[in-house]
Amino acid sequence: MKRFVVTFVACFLAVIFAAVIPILVIAGKASQPPKVKKGSWLVLHLEGPLPEYPATAMLPPPLGGQEMSLTDVLEALEKAKVDDRIEGVLVRLGGLGAGAATHEEIRNAIHRYRTGGKKIYAWGEYIDRSSYLIASACDSIFMLPTGGLRWTGAAAITPRAKRMFEKLDIKPDIDQIERYKSAAELVTREDMSPEAREETTRLLTTMHEVILGVVARERGLSPADVESAMVQALFSAEEAKAARFVDALEYWQTIEDRLKGKDEKLKTIGLTKYAEIERGSVGLKGKKKIGVVHAIGLIGGRHSGMNPLLGRTMGSDTVVGDLKRAMEDDDVAAVIFRVDSNGGESVTSDLIGHQVERVKSKKPIVVSMVDVAASGGYSIAYRGSAILADTTTVTGSIGSISGKFNARGLYAKLGITFDAVAVGPNALFWSGVDDWTDEQRAIHHKDHWASYNQWIADIARARGLTAAEVDSVGRGRVWLGPEAVERKLIDGLGDFDAAVARAKELAGVDADAKVSLVHYPARKNFFEALVSGGMPEAIDLLLDRWAAARIGEIREAMSEPLSWQVLQPIEN
Repeated sequence: MKRFVVTFVACFLAVIFAAVIPILVIAGKASQPPKVKKGSWLVLHLEGPLPEYPATAMLPPPLGGQEMSLTDVLEALEKAKVDDRIEGVLVRLGGLGAGAATHEEIRNAIHRYRTGGKKIYAWGEYIDRSSYLIASACDSIFMLPTGGLRWTGAAAITPRAKRMFEKLDIKPDIDQIERYKSAAELVTREDMSPEAREETTRLLTTMHEVILGVVARERGLSPADVESAMVQALFSAEEAKAARFVDALEYWQTIEDRLKGKDEKLKTIGLTKYAEIERGSVGLKGKKKIGVVHAIGLIGGRHSGMNPLLGRTMGSDTVVGDLKRAMEDDDVAAVIFRVDSNGGESVTSDLIGHQVERVKSKKPIVVSMVDVAASGGYSIAYRGSAILADTTTVTGSIGSISGKFNARGLYAKLGITFDAVAVGPNALFWSGVDDWTDEQRAIHHKDHWASYNQWIADIARARGLTAAEVDSVGRGRVWLGPEAVERKLIDGLGDFDAAVARAKELAGVDADAKVSLVHYPARKNFFEALVSGGMPEAIDLLLDRWAAARIGEIREAMSEPLSWQVLQPIEN
């Protein structure tokens, strides 16, 4: 028996080593940067979800590769501008699952790239309004002859679950601060409140005007002509060309044939591989370092991860740890805090925001807002040395939602009953199967407003305002970038490149000096996670990446103008 066990274990280990060793060999080879041939064209395939910073890869290239991100796109364009091996850039457009500010940052990066004298062409099969904003920044726009342009206005459709909760016999008891904190309406109303409609109309109108202005400027049209085209909504490729929205109708292979010249095949490199090229290898490395801490997703809990229903989450221990490492690194002259979050738990937000202030006491920290930095997303941002946002960044939402749900009725439908023993006053205060008494509801309401008043007082302290001034732009109101500047909630407009410039300025680094960027958290693949954190961290990694892929598929399948508002039990 003993000999059998030994033989079995030996065979098992042999199989494991036989499987793992080739993978490790491939992984070792993959750790070498890819070779870029002289005269190559960088191909940016912009389709599907594009988070600000990538989740960790399951496997190293070529076994798995890295999830692509806005960070990768921006750095790729920055490198391609100065990389002598890159002849130009081709942008293949699909349905890009990203917010308005992400599109804006890519547009800005394309304009910076074009100052280097190289060409960039956009091509698409079916191009929608959002993707067109990126295309219009390129030198030329090509479209599949059998493709089309979907050119429509902007809309926001939000679900209402009030009747569903009634049918389930679940009673929400929600206290919202205040009328403009419209996420609470998910369970409290069947339609938009006047305040929610006012806010949504203002935001959509402003974004619509931005779109008209951008397209008109880029294509040499009038804003009125651009808007009137929305009446038609759907353009065939020929109609899009006639309306001057595209320059030529071509198949992708035809474009490749034209660009390859005398070569048998066009030399190309994709974003996944080009992302592995270090900035320093193309002359962008500097003596001074700037740390870039990425804070993405719903705020809650201790550890960042992936929620199967809500997407990425940021936890206090994870983000505070990244901020602390950047703060304690003497080689890092300044920090950029990239925030892309619509909020979450108030306590978690405060823990992260407190660490931002600790960083500020030792070195400059510039907050760079992306698509959304609202509610808890603003809470983690307002204590920075300087705050920048894009024109279409949504920020503010200084307000709060707090409450509970009584699900006793639902349980009764399932044949589940409850009995309880309670000792001491208010022992059942947070019971999920009991209503608040009028006295308890008053206690909760008073405590909720005390928390809000404490928050706006701290914002006032950090931003050099009065509590009354903050309150006048708070109570759930949301603002786009220029509006937030006007109300002194942020310091100015600017994308990631502008944040780098501001960080250099505050750190006393010459404006023309090159700097190296250090990203937090560091990227890891499965094997790196296995070595650094053992099997538990590696398994967490696999689950997070699987969830990220599934969520991306769901979001891509959703209608483009659809906007979902998610209610958290306690949200800042």
